[in-house]
Amino acid sequence: MRVMRVTRPLRLLPQSVLTRRCFLAVAATGTAGLVLPNAAWTAPQPSTPGLLRSLPIMGTAVECQAFHAVPRQARQAVRSAFAAVEQVDRDMSLYRSESDVGRLNRLAGQEEMPIHDSTAAVLRESLSVAAASQGALDVTISPLLAQWGFHSVRQEAPGPRQLEAALALVDYRHVHFDGANGTVRLARPGMQLDFGGIAKGYAVDQAVEALRHCGVHQGMVNAGGDLRLLGRHPDGAPWVVGVQHPLVPARLLLALSLNGGAVATSGNYLRYRVYNGQRYGHLLHPQRGYPADTALSMTVIAPTAMRADALATAALVMGRDGLTWLRGRSGVETLMVTRTPSRPNRLLVHASKGLRGRLTLFDGTATVEADS
Repeated sequence: MRVMRVTRPLRLLPQSVLTRRCFLAVAATGTAGLVLPNAAWTAPQPSTPGLLRSLPIMGTAVECQAFHAVPRQARQAVRSAFAAVEQVDRDMSLYRSESDVGRLNRLAGQEEMPIHDSTAAVLRESLSVAAASQGALDVTISPLLAQWGFHSVRQEAPGPRQLEAALALVDYRHVHFDGANGTVRLARPGMQLDFGGIAKGYAVDQAVEALRHCGVHQGMVNAGGDLRLLGRHPDGAPWVVGVQHPLVPARLLLALSLNGGAVATSGNYLRYRVYNGQRYGHLLHPQRGYPADTALSMTVIAPTAMRADALATAALVMGRDGLTWLRGRSGVETLMVTRTPSRPNRLLVHASKGLRGRLTLFDGTATVEADS
């Protein structure tokens, strides 16, 4: 079996016959996460053939799997799914000068401009989650990311004055969005939008809709840890989704048994900068300017990937308060991974009540706390 280098918190492997021994070998040798056909770790071959393809889009490997009795139909569905992701990238990429985001950032502090319906949908959700989380998710975070070297190379960490100047430009409340007319204006010169905490989730949702439109009713799409499952697996059993170990990224921490929905994991352990020997993660606190460090990772299960993506990002920034904030939300389950206070090399997994009986832990030194 071919094993790929770890680059993201969730990863899917082809639906082949895997024994428990083979699965654990994959987990130990460097696969970030995977989906297996059932929780018993053995899989009969599904009667409907599956097609799995991967394509680099939006700065990550986007994986798409489609099950359909007609192989040609599956191939067309996967092509349509990738096209949907590419369209989201064209509309919202920070690095495309003619995307909605690129044009808005150039016009910051000037006039309003119209945006595509897709960008409006993501902005509407972003502002809603920002308001609900008191700014823990803030799509105007880009000036801070630039100061920490995530947009260009820096030789040293930013100082207090640099962070103060960037923080003056970070405030979602200065994004003036006219939803009725589909126009946006950034109120202050120098403000910049960055949909990095939500756009991949929206792209995954659009890809799943493309699969449905092509007659596929069972499959999945994964974009760098933002994953959505379409229907139950063809063998009739739940999907099994692996979540990466934040302290040993070449291994899996746990697996979740799911019947559908979307999963997103946020963490500061894969994308970071090192200054004077210290790591600084890319998920920043929008009001403080420094990396969020209360939790190691946050996994959210929700009906859509966009919602899971946004909530995971916000909740990671909020830390333990994020669990309280998410508790009781309809259709949402959570996993927060922290260090054990008395033993920092051991992990504590905080799981919401709805995940009882659906979680398999692979780290024998970790502890699970489930809501009552």
